[in-house]
Amino acid sequence: MLETDVLPDNYVVSSILGACSSLYYIKERKEIHCYVLRWGAEMNVMVSNVLIDFYMKCGKVKTARSVFDRMKVQNAISWTTMIFGYMQNFSDWKSISMFRDLNGFGW
Repeated sequence: MLETDVLPDNYVVSSILGACSSLYYIKERKEIHCYVLRWGAEMNVMVSNVLIDFYMKCGKVKTARSVFDRMKVQNAISWTTMIFGYMQNFSDWKSISMFRDLNGFGW
């Protein structure tokens, strides 16, 4: 697409990231994330949610949290992805803490 001067939109970027996530293409994920950062798509909630998901799937919890924290708007999918990602990575207390934060309970 880039070679033909066609810029991918948020849907294309999300689809590519999702495909790389399920196939565990680590090098490609990093390249796409760098492209997303240069392009500015990370500010889009849909793209950010996919970034969070694939970083959690490959155990990059701090990177996923960094993407979440930089989001201007977090939706239910953002919070659910973080909570589930913490559980996937054996961070049960962080998962519970996020759930409590989501529901306004705090500690």
